Amino acid sequence: MDSVHSTFQELLSVLNRVLAQLITIQQTPREYGTGVALYGSEIHTVQAIGKNAGINVTQLAERMGVTKGAVSQMVSRLVEKGMVQKARAQDNAKEVCLNLTELGRVGFHNHERFDMSVLDAVREHCGSDLEKKLGMFLSVLTDFEAILALHEQRHRSVGSIRESE
Repeated sequence: MDSVHSTFQELLSVLNRVLAQLITIQQTPREYGTGVALYGSEIHTVQAIGKNAGINVTQLAERMGVTKGAVSQMVSRLVEKGMVQKARAQDNAKEVCLNLTELGRVGFHNHERFDMSVLDAVREHCGSDLEKKLGMFLSVLTDFEAILALHEQRHRSVGSIRESE
């Protein structure tokens, strides 16, 4: 096995472990001081709305990289949980704007603190190379995102990879 292939296999192995850890985090509900169990996808939706008050469903879907249907379902769950409120846009009666409720703002702020505790762990791990390593991590993950998108684009019409590839 050549060096590039071996290194790529190791990269995929590490990536799979990281993804497993992220999935576990995403699937573990936390309350963020709200008394309401929120999954990762829910609190990240709260974050996106909190940072973009008055955002509509289409804009939110684009920002989060998911479908409008997925965002609509998520928003409905968050409305039921008392985290988000919907309101009609003043200039367009068809458009629905999203904002956080008071409870949603509590979750938003506590999740910001949670993110800062993650940053503290990153800071501890990286030490004085923090800025450099964060830039490197961002660059590598952005490249990997583009590589995966290219791969999916090439193989979307095939359905699966044939053995000859």
